[in-house]
Amino acid sequence: MDNIIQLYANFMTPGRHYFYFVKSENTIVLSPNYEIIRFKTTNVFLNSVIVKPNIYEYDQIALVKG
Repeated sequence: MDNIIQLYANFMTPGRHYFYFVKSENTIVLSPNYEIIRFKTTNVFLNSVIVKPNIYEYDQIALVKG
């Protein structure tokens, strides 16, 4: 996703989401490809991404009766 593709999702609510990757059973890693920020007022650092609302541009709209 390298900052080229804008992030849109139907299954996630729009807004800022925090995450990390699990490398093995006891190891988590942060990705340098995403913003690394301090989670709220804790000493925990997480990756974050902002999900924008999914907006479709329709070419035409058809009304169906019945």
